[in-house]
Amino acid sequence: MSRTTSEILVETLIHWKVEVIFGLPGDGINGIMEALRVHQDKIKFIQVRHEEAAAFAACGYSKFTGKLGALGAGDELEQIADVLGAPIIKALLGKACVPDNGPYTTIAS
Repeated sequence: MSRTTSEILVETLIHWKVEVIFGLPGDGINGIMEALRVHQDKIKFIQVRHEEAAAFAACGYSKFTGKLGALGAGDELEQIADVLGAPIIKALLGKACVPDNGPYTTIAS
């Protein structure tokens, strides 16, 4: 059986050692939510009430644990992540970011 794009995305996050994703579920990411459910033993989804909360939670998680924080929310969070300056993966938007010399570097769009 072939894998879906959502499954590949979640498996890639797991390969990058992402353990937690903060975000909001919705119709546009049902496939991703199902892939997260299938892999819930390896990666945890924490639902927030606002997109900005996802960015702050991912940054706080990253700063306090030293691990990559991940979020799934809207494009306006890119500016928030820039200001917060923590290593964040913004993969659920089609943009994957990992730490480099700056707060994060886009490696795929």
